[in-house]
Amino acid sequence: MTSTRPASVVVTLLAFSVISAPAHAQPLSADVLSKAKSNCLDSVAKTVNRARSSLKIIKSRSDASGASIDIQVPMAQAPWTCLTTAKGEVKETYFN
Repeated sequence: MTSTRPASVVVTLLAFSVISAPAHAQPLSADVLSKAKSNCLDSVAKTVNRARSSLKIIKSRSDASGASIDIQVPMAQAPWTCLTTAKGEVKETYFN
């Protein structure tokens, strides 16, 4: 036995899902993202005791809550990841 819903229920459900869907968060401004990248390079360089100039940003993503930046360290088998606040301040760095 199959059950069908009245069209009004389906329309109501669809309308609710559109209205309640979160808006896409905007990425950080270029200035704040630049600051976040710089702060992350400093943080990872200090953590691994390497010159900042030897590190390379390989990926960055941001939204209104902050940035996630992947950094390649020479001789490392995986990148380091740095998380920042929406102001570009480092919250956490870790090895993947």
